[in-house]
Amino acid sequence: MERVERVVCACRGQQPDRVPRGELGIEPGLVPLLLEAAGLTPTGDALVDRVRVMQRLKFDLTGLTPALPRQDTGRVDERGRVIYQDGWGRQVVKVKNQTQVLVPAITETDQIKKWHPPDLALIDLDEIRTWRQQTDFFLFAVVEGGFSAVASLFEFTQFLKLTVTHPVEVVALVREMCQWQSELAKRCVAAGAHGVVVADDLAWQRGTFISPAALRQLVFPSLTRLVEEIKAMGVPVFLHADGDLMDIMDDIVAAGFDGLHSLEPAAGMELVKLKQLFGRKLCLWGNLSGDLLLPGVPLDKVQKATRRTLAQGAPGGGFILGNCTGILSEEMSPAHILAMYDTADQFGIRE
Repeated sequence: MERVERVVCACRGQQPDRVPRGELGIEPGLVPLLLEAAGLTPTGDALVDRVRVMQRLKFDLTGLTPALPRQDTGRVDERGRVIYQDGWGRQVVKVKNQTQVLVPAITETDQIKKWHPPDLALIDLDEIRTWRQQTDFFLFAVVEGGFSAVASLFEFTQFLKLTVTHPVEVVALVREMCQWQSELAKRCVAAGAHGVVVADDLAWQRGTFISPAALRQLVFPSLTRLVEEIKAMGVPVFLHADGDLMDIMDDIVAAGFDGLHSLEPAAGMELVKLKQLFGRKLCLWGNLSGDLLLPGVPLDKVQKATRRTLAQGAPGGGFILGNCTGILSEEMSPAHILAMYDTADQFGIRE
């Protein structure tokens, strides 16, 4: 099977020739380290080197996240950090590969009705076009869901309070945000994406951030429309969500998602149980703990966990191998990443 065919087969809940594999992203600083660990010399070309890493790991897919440009050029503070206004109107600071919000886009409730998403024309989709033209990987465009996208406009505890004190305003914002993300997803598919991942962190390790009933009232109606509109283009749609989702798994299925990514084991997302209850309804992607890929973990522990994950997820099809964070980060050990994916090469599909 070709890579795209293999992923499509799994997305449909079927069993391809082997378990598809891949991550949503690889942090740039890790790419040359992975190449060197694999005995390869980096070329210095970001696209070429990332593709070479993915080929070495035998990836079938990757994720591409279209981003809004900054609203200003930014400034450097006394600690050498770059502070700027991002495309959503937040003041943020760049620290390595992470951005931290210093001032939210919305700080007062009377600003809610005045806020609207930015112009979609500002987003550059050339990266998706380039990957579609120059590679044969299955490409997931990553967009945000209504809950986490709207929450990111506020200080988080303020947003949680607003779901109780101003539910009408929250519903309106989530609806507007989901419509905007739907239009972005459609543009991504038109540019060459084979599928879409809706990143919407709805939970933490002990359950959903707000009650399942509140999510059904405030979020799932708009999230369902978002999924419907993207699927109308004939592409699979996955939900990326960390944390313990067990109380809303039926809602995720009812929303129309084709698959679920993360399956965080530390949050109680047990692959055997998920496969038994939802394996016919959702393609499951992830579950191997990202902590196993950190330096200091015995390599045989990585290998054992990889074999266990495949043994639990692969039978019957509808499974994609990846670590539960979805990102290969610079904090991870190249040797551990190679051990994970090289172990997968030795795994035969078991019925």
